Amino acid sequence: AVFVVGSAPEIGAWDAGKAVPCLTSTKVYPNWTSQTVALPANTGNIEFKVLVQAADGKKPASARWEGGPNRCLTIPEGKGGLVQMSASCSWGLPEVTYRTKLDGGTVGGGQGLRPEPTPAPGPATEEPK
Repeated sequence: AVFVVGSAPEIGAWDAGKAVPCLTSTKVYPNWTSQTVALPANTGNIEFKVLVQAADGKKPASARWEGGPNRCLTIPEGKGGLVQMSASCSWGLPEVTYRTKLDGGTVGGGQGLRPEPTPAPGPATEEPK
């Protein structure tokens, strides 16, 4: 199964055992979308990676981490409260699409590319099968 894990506690704090599951369908494959996660507004940048592991997440040590630089999302500024966010991406491709919803109902989104290479917490691996 495909998951995202990253720098914020809400997306696992780089712990594969706490990663957020992703979903796809035959219409959008190879694009995967994370479950919606509530993040504190004004968090700033959050880095993440895609990984593949058993669907139950019980063997995080055997997870296959996506190679390359970390992906990065900027959490929108709000007047406190939470931001509901989901991210969509494909294994190994630099593009990220995201959707946000601020407390109070403001909906947004956007697209971005991976930043220049930075050290990655997970090992480089092959494409998921």
